[in-house]
Amino acid sequence: MATKTEPDRFDELPTDIDRHGSHRSLGRRRGGVTFAWAALSTGILVLLGTMGLFAYNGKLDVVRFLFPGTVATAKPVPTAVPTIDPKMAIAVLNGTPTQGLATTVGDILSKAGLTVSSRANSSETTVKRTMVFYSAKSAEGAARGACTALKSACLIKLTTAYANSGSPLTMVIGLNFKAPLTQ
Repeated sequence: MATKTEPDRFDELPTDIDRHGSHRSLGRRRGGVTFAWAALSTGILVLLGTMGLFAYNGKLDVVRFLFPGTVATAKPVPTAVPTIDPKMAIAVLNGTPTQGLATTVGDILSKAGLTVSSRANSSETTVKRTMVFYSAKSAEGAARGACTALKSACLIKLTTAYANSGSPLTMVIGLNFKAPLTQ
């Protein structure tokens, strides 16, 4: 048995308003504004995230980006002057699959005035970069001089890994070595 309820104000809906759902109007203009705000906020978040990743990886100087007029003052790292010291012996190791490269590089260094103590193949034949290792801080200038005499891209590194080689300097020829055109 159905009971009849008294009519109230919710039973009378205006006929000129198109209502949907829980008595909400469709609001056609709000969809575009909402999309524009969502797109803008997404773009800002992506930009901030990208900048954060670059700053974290050290590829973005945030201070210089935010304050373009400022310059960070870093202390210059002192480097030794490249020297050719005939008393400083250097061992040459071939770190590439090219046969005879240690002899060729040894000849180049000898012509430049360096004393080459040994020429041999390295135990590794896939060394990517040519490097000069020096075992004492006082030999940094001689290591830089060996790189300069080679006339090819070369890095230097202070390490005691080659200290027992009998030479204060050890050059390991890498795959990046390009022989000079004139020797």
